[in-house]
Amino acid sequence: MDPTSVSESESVTLTCRTKCTLDPIKAFIWYKNGQPIPNSKTYSPVYSQFSVSSEDTGRYSCSVEGREDLYSPEETLTVRYGPRNTSVSVSPSGEIVEGSSVTLTCSSDANPPVDKYTWYKKNVTSPKASGQSYSITYISSEDRGEYFCVARNIKGTKTSILVHINIMSVFPWVPVVGVGAALTAGALLVTIYCYMKRRSTGGSDATTDTQSVHPDPNWDTYTGLNMKTWSPDYDTLASVHPDPNSDMCTSLKKNTSEPPQNLD
Repeated sequence: MDPTSVSESESVTLTCRTKCTLDPIKAFIWYKNGQPIPNSKTYSPVYSQFSVSSEDTGRYSCSVEGREDLYSPEETLTVRYGPRNTSVSVSPSGEIVEGSSVTLTCSSDANPPVDKYTWYKKNVTSPKASGQSYSITYISSEDRGEYFCVARNIKGTKTSILVHINIMSVFPWVPVVGVGAALTAGALLVTIYCYMKRRSTGGSDATTDTQSVHPDPNWDTYTGLNMKTWSPDYDTLASVHPDPNSDMCTSLKKNTSEPPQNLD
């Protein structure tokens, strides 16, 4: 086999040699990995492959027609090619919680194997890291974005597709619940305050009525009179409602319905 190592798109020639005298000339049969190659029978000891690909990598041998059990030792053909099928996997998968860790791993098919992996974040010029894996510990919202890797060997480079990293805040529902709880507590306190204030006034509006029914400033004149000096008929004014918060309006209306006698 010449050569035994080629790059993609190059050509390779396989030659079958035997010490036996072939008379008449027999056909040669070619094998790859122990299996006959379809449509490979030739009447020449030379078998050529043009524009090889990575799929042509394998072990090759030959035999003479009629003596297929006596095939030649195998020769290995190696086809070199640049990185392909480059991709990124994320662990753990799914949503990533802020403060946790995440690892990105780059995979690529290449021959020879990839000798350098480089990590980038979209719209950031400088690389983030090198190596097949890239770990972010104690991840934060600043790490949110799209990442990709570049795989390289002596035959070329290949860039992976973008992988989006989404960061979920720790307990994002706490602010909402906190506001709801504060509003509920506030409403409850207002309700309790109103209820207690109403109970402290005996559950009636007597005091309010006393303050609002007689806004006339002249009313103070009457409330300031010492009724005992005018007539005994007004003695009741001092005893019916001795409580200053009592309903003065009711007492006055009752006694002023009849004018006082002998004010002289």
